[in-house]
This record gives sequence, structure tokens and C-alpha cells, in this order.
Amino acid sequence: MTLLRVARQAEVGEGQKVIKEAHGRKFLLVRVHGTVYCTDAHCFHMGTSLAGGDIEDSGSHACIVCPAHRYRVSSSKAD
Repeated sequence: MTLLRVARQAEVGEGQKVIKEAHGRKFLLVRVHGTVYCTDAHCFHMGTSLAGGDIEDSGSHACIVCPAHRYRVSSSKAD
């Protein structure tokens, strides 16, 4: 897996969603219980922006719920 720097962790507040662009891609970052998670900014199923989606804490990671069709998109911990 290739790591990309897309933002500083300090730019993402608790419960906040931040969209950043890096290397021609848009990423959505969220902070849940102090941990920053990152995923693509758009749902891979329908291409809908995930910025308007709800954040769910699954315990081991954060999920973004797609506002278009309620699909849960898993995110990865951003180190």
C-alpha cells in the first residue's frame, strides 16, 4: 500500500468531515474518538459525494454512510 500525505491531522476536528485533493484524487477525512480515518470522497458504487453522509463508529473503524443509497463505506486509519 502506498501512503500519501493529504492533510495534517490537526486540520480534522472531532466529528468533522474534510475533503482534500492529492495526486488527482479527492479524499474524505473524518475524526472519530480522536482517530483520523480516510477514504475516497465519492462512493465507489454510484459516485455520490460522501461529504453529506453520516459518520458511524463501528468500534474498530469509522464508516461513512452514503447519502444516496445508505451504503456503508469503510475507512482506513490515517497515520
